Amino acid sequence: MLCRRHNNALSPLDKMAAEFFRYSVEDHLDVFRYLGNDDRDSFPRGFTMVSGPYFELWMLKVLWGAVEAGALEVDGRTAYRFRHGVTTEQLAEILWRGAPWPQAWGLYVLLDRDHDLPSVPKAIRLRPASVGSEILGGYVQIASFEFLISFELPPAAQIYRPCGITFSRAGSPKSSYKMMAFAWPEVGHPIINAVSAVPPDEDYSVPRNPRAAKFHGQIAPNSLNVTPVSSRPTRNFRPTDLGEL
Repeated sequence: MLCRRHNNALSPLDKMAAEFFRYSVEDHLDVFRYLGNDDRDSFPRGFTMVSGPYFELWMLKVLWGAVEAGALEVDGRTAYRFRHGVTTEQLAEILWRGAPWPQAWGLYVLLDRDHDLPSVPKAIRLRPASVGSEILGGYVQIASFEFLISFELPPAAQIYRPCGITFSRAGSPKSSYKMMAFAWPEVGHPIINAVSAVPPDEDYSVPRNPRAAKFHGQIAPNSLNVTPVSSRPTRNFRPTDLGEL
C-alpha cells in the first residue's frame, strides 16, 4: 500500500472520486425510486461532470494499491503481478509524473453486460480483469455501473474513454435522464446511452427470472470488500464486493 506521504499527495483524487460517487448514487436512486405511482410523472434531469484523466488515475491508484496489498484473488490465489510488459516504473510515471498512457491503455466501458447480476446502488466493487495469474486491468463498479481500467485493448465490445453516459428508464419521459460526463483535453469522445429495461411499474430490486434470483444478494467472486463499522475503522480484504457506504 502507499505510504502516508504518497496517500496525502493523491488525496485530491480520492476527494474527486468520493464526490463523483455521492452524486452518482443520488442520481441512481432517483431514477429507480420513480415507480410511476409516487405522484411524479417524471424524474428530474441530472448532470455530473468529472475529469476523465483524473478518474483514470484514481482507478489506477485503487487497483495498484489493492494488488500491492494482496487484497485481490485470481483463481483462488492472491493476485500479485500485472501482465507481462506492465512495470511498476511505468505505472509510477503515469500516476506520479503525468506520463502519457501507452496506446489502448486507460478507461473503458464494456457494452455487453449480464443483466441478471444484481446491482447494489450504495456500494463500490473492485474485481480484477485477468488471464491466468496475470492482471490485465480492473473493474470498478460505482452505483451499479461498471468501469474498466485496462492495460490492453479488451477483446469485447467496448467504448474507450467516453465523454459521457446517460441513464434513463424504459417507459419514462424522454426528458427524464441522468448524465455523468467525463471531461477530456481533446474532443471526439463518444457518448453512451444506457436504458434500463425495467419499466416504472416494476420494482428493479426484485429479480426478474430464476437465474437473476439465484444471483440476488450474492457477492461476486474474486472482488474486494471493505466494510465500514461504527467504531474503530477496519478493512476486510476478503474476495467480496466493497460494502455499502
